[in-house]
Amino acid sequence: MSNNSQFTDEQIYQQIAQIIQRYKLLECAECAAAIKNWLNANQINGIHLKIKLVGRGLFIVSKRWDNGQTSITQNGTHYGIEARGKVFDNLSTFGLTREQWIADFDCPSGKFIIEEIETF
Repeated sequence: MSNNSQFTDEQIYQQIAQIIQRYKLLECAECAAAIKNWLNANQINGIHLKIKLVGRGLFIVSKRWDNGQTSITQNGTHYGIEARGKVFDNLSTFGLTREQWIADFDCPSGKFIIEEIETF
């Protein structure tokens, strides 16, 4: 699949932000699916990412959500979509680099497994 140039990076980020606004906490999988569907419909490449905590426990916190005081998961797993160099999820309407996205999270062990579920 090729990167479609009908949209600038900024236009893509704005469209993704509009999608994200429809989703709440604990709806990361649904949000990621909606972003992926829009990217696919517009022939824009992306990567479906999964971050899973290592060790015991089911909660992950994010500095972007309630200043890291509230768990963003009930199962120790969170999803995002990387497009044009930024990762997006249901926690904020702005994208982060992959490194920033990973660094935003914490869990009891402080360790995560990052998986590229699909490149599209």
